Amino acid sequence: MIEAGPCRMRPAALIEADYGCLPRILGRTPTFTPLPRDPCVGLAIRKDPRAQRKRRSFTTGELQSLFDAEPYLTQSDAKQVFDGAYWVPLIALLSGMRLAEVCQLWTDDIAAIDGTMSIRVRHNPQRGQRLKTIGSERVIPVHSELVRLGFGRWATRRTANGPERLFPDIPFSQSGSASDVFSKRFSYRMKRLGLTGSGLVFHSFRHTFVDAMRNCGLDDATQKAIGGWAAKDAHSQYGSGPNLGHLKKAIDKVRFSDANHDLTLQSLPVFDQN
Repeated sequence: MIEAGPCRMRPAALIEADYGCLPRILGRTPTFTPLPRDPCVGLAIRKDPRAQRKRRSFTTGELQSLFDAEPYLTQSDAKQVFDGAYWVPLIALLSGMRLAEVCQLWTDDIAAIDGTMSIRVRHNPQRGQRLKTIGSERVIPVHSELVRLGFGRWATRRTANGPERLFPDIPFSQSGSASDVFSKRFSYRMKRLGLTGSGLVFHSFRHTFVDAMRNCGLDDATQKAIGGWAAKDAHSQYGSGPNLGHLKKAIDKVRFSDANHDLTLQSLPVFDQN
């Protein structure tokens, strides 16, 4: 007897990516025996029209409230616990990475490439690393603010024991998802701070980062390269895309401010391997 595992609802975008190619496959397979009618006719992925309205960007004031609270309040850098609770929101804010992408990082995904400390977002099912789309696989330079906070030094120390999960303190859920667990913990953190406005979720970091890229004038190709969106226009199919040096200069321009507030992370504890 085979017991079914936990059932999880999949986002419409993932279902569309999996099954959207069926008409092309059925139409081009030489050995395929034609059916009385095309099974793909009328096939459509039903999307919730409210889905995009469920999420919004953080205001700068809301961000400041998050990073002025636990786990960022420790006055002594030596006593600060540098773990997933500390790093995951900062990485999401300063790279635009999806929560699942951050939680499934391994220690050797953080490395100096051509002299630039970078995060490799890659697909490796053997490690439990799965990406939303093909375009999601990318290399993201580490933002200068993360460098200042000691993320590179911390990650380098974590590699001492060889490749392993970067954030082993984040357990897996029954369905095998570390991001589900972290998402629930983060939601509780926001509720404690009174950040319960409509549309505020962890994915709001990604929305916030995209707004910040637009506000600092990054071009469309650069935004897509950093964010992991596949460009579909014909022009984008030429060349290799923005190089790492260009992406590093671009991501370091990203700042978070609005008419009332400039986000500052200067008070956060800094990791020092000494």
